[in-house]
Amino acid sequence: MFGFSSKPEKKSEGVSFYDLFVQNASNFNRGAILLHDVIKDPSSSFDHMEEIDRIEKHADEVTRQTIEKLYSTFITPIDRDDIFRIETMLDTAVDLLQGALQRIVVFRAGNAPDKTEKLAEFLMICTELLVQVFDLLPELRKNFDTIVKLVDRITLLENEADHVFRDAMALLYDDAEHAPESEMNRQTIYLIKWKGILENVENSIDYCSGIANTIRGLALKYT
Repeated sequence: MFGFSSKPEKKSEGVSFYDLFVQNASNFNRGAILLHDVIKDPSSSFDHMEEIDRIEKHADEVTRQTIEKLYSTFITPIDRDDIFRIETMLDTAVDLLQGALQRIVVFRAGNAPDKTEKLAEFLMICTELLVQVFDLLPELRKNFDTIVKLVDRITLLENEADHVFRDAMALLYDDAEHAPESEMNRQTIYLIKWKGILENVENSIDYCSGIANTIRGLALKYT
């Protein structure tokens, strides 16, 4: 186990692991804002496809830099496994957001079902909190209390989002089940389209919680 360094790596060593974390947490947040905007106004989905693709490519590049830095760094500020876990979770979360937006565009999903915008709001808030956490992480001991409070809030929001997700799915299936016969095919297709999108959003929120719990473990490990 490598010891925790309470100070950022020296600038002479290039971009730090903490800087890379913040970059991909910011990518995650920008993707969440983008997805929320599209869910709120589906007519803007085509306009935002290039932007989410740029965000995803940048996330991949940040992940590549992080892994290369892991190979070339003799002493890391936190455990290598923790760095790898956090970075790959951030990258996967951005991929999920890209997948959700692609589904909206490719499937011409149309207006979102009830509760979807609320679920996207939870994701947006959770990613904003993650950016705050990563900004504070270089001085973990000094910022311990604030970091734990932010992590606790993310966990609470994730639990609330689970209820919203279940409600949204229940409404989606209920609408399909009780649709008039003349509307049955259309409602079934609508269900298939939005089921996958909702699952991507919910899984992204789960990743927020997973990253937060990993950081909670770091806080307990190094303080």
